[in-house]
Amino acid sequence: MALAACETTKSDLPVGAEVDFERHVKPVLEKNCLECHNRAATPDRTSFESRELAMQSGRNGRAIVPGDPDASRMVNFINAPRGQAVAMPKVGHVISEEDAETIREWIAAGAEWPDGDAGRLRPR
Repeated sequence: MALAACETTKSDLPVGAEVDFERHVKPVLEKNCLECHNRAATPDRTSFESRELAMQSGRNGRAIVPGDPDASRMVNFINAPRGQAVAMPKVGHVISEEDAETIREWIAAGAEWPDGDAGRLRPR
């Protein structure tokens, strides 16, 4: 897959560098979240296919609260211990600490999410 070769992990960045959606966040969401969190798989749940969908408030509040990772269900759920009802992902692998921290830092910095193709995610 060509995209994987271009991915830059957060640990590759100089200290103090910003988390970039396309380079850091989008690959994490596509790898860890989008298989279940899309409109086709779970139409009644949060979808990470676009900013518009991801920022909608669901029945339990907002998954992403820009600037406030502690109020963001996404951060709480990916950091929940395995076995808790809210732990994400529900099945399969556990999100790495590095990927979880990337998401936390991105949300803390305001959760910038570009429009157009750069910000559109597609289930695999």
